[in-house]
Amino acid sequence: MTDIARFTVIRAGPLTSIQAGPRSGYRRFGVPPSGPIDPIAHAACNAALGNRHDAAVIETSLGGLTLRCDAGEAALAWTGGDMTGAVDGRFLGAWHAMSIHAGQTLTLRSASEGNWAYLGFGGALDASTWLGSASTHRLSGLGGGSLIDGQLLTVTARSCVAAGGAIPAPPAGSADCLSIVLGPQDRHFDPRAIATFLAAPIEATAQFDRMGMVLKGDVPASAALGLISEPAIGGAIQIDGSGRAVLLLADHQTTGGYPKLGVLGWRDTIALAQARPKRQFHLREVSAEQAVEEGRTARAEVRRYLAELSGNTGSLADRLASGNLISGAVSVVSEA
Repeated sequence: MTDIARFTVIRAGPLTSIQAGPRSGYRRFGVPPSGPIDPIAHAACNAALGNRHDAAVIETSLGGLTLRCDAGEAALAWTGGDMTGAVDGRFLGAWHAMSIHAGQTLTLRSASEGNWAYLGFGGALDASTWLGSASTHRLSGLGGGSLIDGQLLTVTARSCVAAGGAIPAPPAGSADCLSIVLGPQDRHFDPRAIATFLAAPIEATAQFDRMGMVLKGDVPASAALGLISEPAIGGAIQIDGSGRAVLLLADHQTTGGYPKLGVLGWRDTIALAQARPKRQFHLREVSAEQAVEEGRTARAEVRRYLAELSGNTGSLADRLASGNLISGAVSVVSEA
């Protein structure tokens, strides 16, 4: 495998951009964290290639992506949602790793599930950084940037080839039940309206981008839509001026005056962001303490999953260097 691989973006669907780990430490200056909408799929994509879990990859949505390898060779992998891949017309399915070489064309297409997918390379994707991260803030374009047709990409490729074939999916949370902590502005809503909202299912819609997703349900009305701006956080469900419930995502505003009815758990936020229109979920109210415990459990499961996935990638030399080759040996005694 050569050290450098070059690609041309033949077609980039809407909302296709470069995303790395979240940008931290700048919310007090009005800079959102950005980063991947689905951080589990993003990290899995990198783990399958032997990269750092926060390395820069391409995030794409329903419009899909087509790349042509112009020079060199590189390992690549795609994860997230149910985005399927094909190389020169040969179907390879979703959650897949392989190697590509000059002259081949990869096409990612949206299938029946999921809104966000990730394409990573076995090496370093050349991307601009802003405030220490290549993650793209879509409205400003700062960071690695949104991809456009005809754009050229360069990858400094590793010497290893990713283990080809299907990539195991991450552990799944509850299929249709999401945990929510009420607040911090739930006091501005009628308790009976909140109870109705929690009792009825909520529904994902086609109105989404990297800032948020509009939800459909029995949304409670609030008389307090002109609050003094307060901090906002990803996973919060805010009720805007038109009475819509909006789930805040990676590029969400850092402050706002709309009341936030509640905040979803970490993995539950991902599940709802990946849901296709008309997919319904039930909400389960939990305490802040319960949410913290559930979050810790979920993150521990994901860490184990990523560690196992990382251990199955790389060249033979890489795996030998990282493995414990003398497990069980405690002493060496020479015979006289």
